[in-house]
Amino acid sequence: MGPGGLRGDVHLDRPVDPGALRGRPGGSAEDVDRAVEAARRAFTETDWTRDPHRRAALLRRLADLLDENAEPLARLESRDNGKVIREERGMYAAIGGYFRYAADLVSTLPDQVPPGRNPDVLSLTRRAPSVSSASRRRGTRPA
Repeated sequence: MGPGGLRGDVHLDRPVDPGALRGRPGGSAEDVDRAVEAARRAFTETDWTRDPHRRAALLRRLADLLDENAEPLARLESRDNGKVIREERGMYAAIGGYFRYAADLVSTLPDQVPPGRNPDVLSLTRRAPSVSSASRRRGTRPA
């Protein structure tokens, strides 16, 4: 099967010099359908959606792996897309932080009751008024 069906190896051409990067295993539409169905089952049939701490832990682990492998990933990406290595190194030096930020968001979504680590314990959020910088500037701070 050729590039349309994506079976066998897919060879990626280097943009800078002739030759192909290593072949990558191809996939078919059926492979994509199976992957999507597996993800859907994991989302609906497991505690994945009810356990934000587990999702956050996995995002943090991914961030750690990206940090640990930043240099080889930057070199590979530079060869793949032709960008200068300095730019790729900068991107891969920062990318772990984006996943850590996402992990923090998963654990602490605004306007929701923060999930506790123990499902038998109820966690509550108490909203308290705060002094805004605008009211301090106007001199109308609460007493």
